[in-house]
Amino acid sequence: RSKRFAGQRKRRLYSVNEMTYNEFLKSKIEIAKDSGFEINPEEINQALKPHQRDAVVWALRGGKRALFESFGLGKTIQEIEFCYQATKNKGGKALIVLPLGVKQEFTRDAVEVLGYEALVYVRTMKEVEAADGQILLTNYERVRDGDIRPDYFMATALDEASVLRVKHIRHFWISSKTCPINWLRRLRHRRTDTKN
Repeated sequence: RSKRFAGQRKRRLYSVNEMTYNEFLKSKIEIAKDSGFEINPEEINQALKPHQRDAVVWALRGGKRALFESFGLGKTIQEIEFCYQATKNKGGKALIVLPLGVKQEFTRDAVEVLGYEALVYVRTMKEVEAADGQILLTNYERVRDGDIRPDYFMATALDEASVLRVKHIRHFWISSKTCPINWLRRLRHRRTDTKN
């Protein structure tokens, strides 16, 4: 008796749904909608290499995008260019949230590689409002502790986004009104070091 029911159940499954496994997988794919803006690739800083330019154009068009690139592919200048183009085209200020150890690298690359003004590090919203620069830097703890309000900014980039995997920071993002998912534009960069 159990063999008979098993056979009926198997036939029923196949007869109810005739889709192939590949069709099933394709039906589960969610395509992210673009929430950014179009930009002519010629407007991107000429210091960027073709792959960097393409990534910035893609991120600006998509809006909420993440770039997961290996070490040495120029994520820093891509983040700066993303923020520069966002503020140039849409106004407002941009924020790059980063570990303090890479703050000098960002400032150096903005000035020496891209030819932009030095980026300003801010600790409080009062400093944000007083800052002349369009692109500002802060560290994750300043956002986590409420010193900086991400909703103030038109564009936000999260450097070394792997920090979001840390339990107490992830819990903060999930439970806070400042969750990056609600930011107008977001770009996450994560170093993906490969071991030799």
